[in-house]
Amino acid sequence: MKKIFFGMLLLVPVLAGCTTTGKSVKRIDKEDAMYSMIYDYDNNPVQEVKVYLNGNYAGESDVQGRFLMKGTPDTDFSVSLEKPAYEPLSASLHFDPLEVAYFKMGNAEQFRKLAEDSLSVHEDKDALDYCLRAEKLENKRQDIQYLKAVILNQLGRYDESDAVLETMSSAAGYTPYITSLKAKNENRK
Repeated sequence: MKKIFFGMLLLVPVLAGCTTTGKSVKRIDKEDAMYSMIYDYDNNPVQEVKVYLNGNYAGESDVQGRFLMKGTPDTDFSVSLEKPAYEPLSASLHFDPLEVAYFKMGNAEQFRKLAEDSLSVHEDKDALDYCLRAEKLENKRQDIQYLKAVILNQLGRYDESDAVLETMSSAAGYTPYITSLKAKNENRK
């Protein structure tokens, strides 16, 4: 009997909390606004991204990578995203206030990691693509240069691998690796 009484005591507040207030709910969406989210390749929000709509500066993303785009429903427009140390991104979108636009931007370190991951599963062409994207953002990084030489070696492009290694011959700490990869390139030619 005590268990039933106790159960009823717990049920009363739950049921009482389910009554309506009679107030109407105000919609937070707007017909001229479309939400967007900007993430990096580690799924972290990217803040302070400059956003351009149809070539015109429209503002920056907030600390959570969010940005509210203003426009006319059922029209097409272009979006360009820019942030130092990140690969610029451009896309064409159809404006729909009921949709959320998700963008993914990458930096050199993320592309380097993606290149290594692709190389480890023998997706050498993807690895080279990621490596070139990393190099475009930070072309003086020796680890990216060496990774590029390794990938070119795996693709059978030994002369190109050697050319990359020549540019980094004086790089501190890489000499034994450079010498070893040059020997591998020479043996496969």
